[in-house]
Amino acid sequence: MNYGEEDENGPVGTFESYRAEADILAKQGDHRKAADSYTTALDIEAGDRYCLVARSRCWLNLGDTKQALEDAEASLREDKGFDKGLYQKAEVLYHMGDFEHALVFYHRGYKLRPEQDEFRLGIQKAREAIENSCGSPNKVKLTKDGDLSFFKDDARTKSTRTVDRPGMTRFGRSAGHPMRQSTGRPLKKTPSRVKKERTIKQLLGELYSDKVYLEKLLDETESQQGTRGEIQELVCDGLNYLTQRADLWRQQKPMYARRNERLAQRKKYSTKTSLNQYVNKQFEKITTAQNKGNYLEALKRAKLCLTTVTNWDERTFPNLDQIVANCHCFLGNAYLEMGHHQRALRHYKVDYKISQEKQLSEDKSRALDNLGRVYARLGDFERAVHYWSQTLSLARTPTERSWLYHEIGRSYLEIGKTKEALDYGNRSLDAAAEVKDNVWASNASVLIAQSQVKTGDFESALASFNRAYELAQDDGDEEALDALQKAIDEISSRITKKPTS
Repeated sequence: MNYGEEDENGPVGTFESYRAEADILAKQGDHRKAADSYTTALDIEAGDRYCLVARSRCWLNLGDTKQALEDAEASLREDKGFDKGLYQKAEVLYHMGDFEHALVFYHRGYKLRPEQDEFRLGIQKAREAIENSCGSPNKVKLTKDGDLSFFKDDARTKSTRTVDRPGMTRFGRSAGHPMRQSTGRPLKKTPSRVKKERTIKQLLGELYSDKVYLEKLLDETESQQGTRGEIQELVCDGLNYLTQRADLWRQQKPMYARRNERLAQRKKYSTKTSLNQYVNKQFEKITTAQNKGNYLEALKRAKLCLTTVTNWDERTFPNLDQIVANCHCFLGNAYLEMGHHQRALRHYKVDYKISQEKQLSEDKSRALDNLGRVYARLGDFERAVHYWSQTLSLARTPTERSWLYHEIGRSYLEIGKTKEALDYGNRSLDAAAEVKDNVWASNASVLIAQSQVKTGDFESALASFNRAYELAQDDGDEEALDALQKAIDEISSRITKKPTS
């Protein structure tokens, strides 16, 4: 088909033109039209993973998390290690309130692309959201206490509701349906209520006007006989969605928001605000350059940012040390990817020294991991094990422990310590099993099998390779399956040729 011509059954124009149009619309904030243009582009080239990720972002901005998740998962169908797809799926799960699964995918992306700070920041905010959440984020019981009290007095909410997932509530026509009795009198605005309303307005932003409209509509339908039913159910559904959004955003409270709160408690300086904006903007540009593989640009910006912040007053910027540590981390990442390992080491060591002295556990974990990475690339696996072993004490989740055990085990295998490699392989498998992470369970099984081959235990190695193959089947990684099948065939051949005693 010639896409430059008119066609009754297809779009007019080229895939590139529709995608470019969609990119422009998305940047302008017109996400609905952008999604339509991405859809047209996908009609021309179905399954384009970059287009799917871009459309997923549009759905997420429009509040349609279901379609956003579908597109994010579709972008990973052909390549489970597609970093942009992993990040987008993690972001969607995070906004759906499924913080634990979001954390898993942030970790998976960080393991594949540790130089991308967006995965590290995602891990941080997902952890904080989990710590700030009450109960399980997958199923939350909401009662009249703190429920529609965001919008009306508690006394006017007569029944409880069960929410399966934030933003996905559905009401039935049973006792769980919220029925309120209108008194015909306006609610009294007490000081505490005014303060609460102001907080909700800040949390909801532009959505606050929708909340006011839905409240008014609900009052009107209650005052009319015979109008209760579908309309009121939809209105209550909308109000409940906004309630959950407010709760979710209140619970998330990411690291940068906490920093802003601490800074707000101090005396406000206009200069201070502008300088903080400068740092945030520079960090975003450095991260973008790294993600695009433009490490020289990232290096230049990181150097400029470090030179700038070293002239700042520490009394005005209590988090100055953390900013400096981040600059050194960026410099280390750029040098590492450019092949300057010794320079990368110097900056990673400064990052570690600052985080150690200032007791910044997150930054310390990052620095130790980076030191382990650079020594592994240099072939100094003994030192890599030394730093990764220290990182283990800072690991908070089974997923983190699983990949750390795996990296330590791989290093031991490289230096011929087969017994230790087998031990850490089993530890990695146990940690992956805790969270049912098939990817890391498969990787751990391969490490175990390779260690067993080194010891000559081919029967056990064959069983381990078969287990890795079954786990990889669940993940759908065709490349991994091909490699594992070759390994299974080779071990089977060795067992067949092995002389019997």
